Amino acid sequence: MTQSMRAIVVFFLSTALWGCDSGPPAPAAGGVPSVRSVDGVIEGTLDGEPRKWHITSGELNGEQTSQSSWDSYGGVNQITLFGHTSPDTLISGEEALVITITTSSLDATAEVFDAEVAYLSGGMMQGYGSNEEGGFVRLVTDSLRSEGESLQLSGHFEARMSFRALGSSDDAPDRQTRSITGGRFEASVRKGD
Repeated sequence: MTQSMRAIVVFFLSTALWGCDSGPPAPAAGGVPSVRSVDGVIEGTLDGEPRKWHITSGELNGEQTSQSSWDSYGGVNQITLFGHTSPDTLISGEEALVITITTSSLDATAEVFDAEVAYLSGGMMQGYGSNEEGGFVRLVTDSLRSEGESLQLSGHFEARMSFRALGSSDDAPDRQTRSITGGRFEASVRKGD
């Protein structure tokens, strides 16, 4: 299971547990989720329409959090960029764009082993993925540099994504594929816990 699919499953489970599509309910006293910074942006043309997604981080229950992160697993590095349609959104899956990148290193010499782009058109329950049948992604990192717990990266991509649903879905999509052209990303993400 890819990192983005893990993120989708985790969010789906939290959605099912909390009964909403925007993550856990805000605690009663002092624990309101708040965006502290916009750490990056993903831009591209989705089916002919220019779009922009914001990579955010902030605080939830006194803890620093973001749906974007990176981590290393025995010489393989996984980077997840989770873009929201609003710069004020900390945790959501509605109309989000998720890019997952697997690299050999965290510097300019990094080779991209695998990449996936997912557009969550129906929240965490359904969307489009480049790793589904008929999909593809072409992704190039233009810069990649780690500094302690922070990773700065930029790049460009294009993707064709095919429809997928988690669980059963009675809603037929308006289209079976979605495409992003002229995609680019630039972000600074923290190491995952």
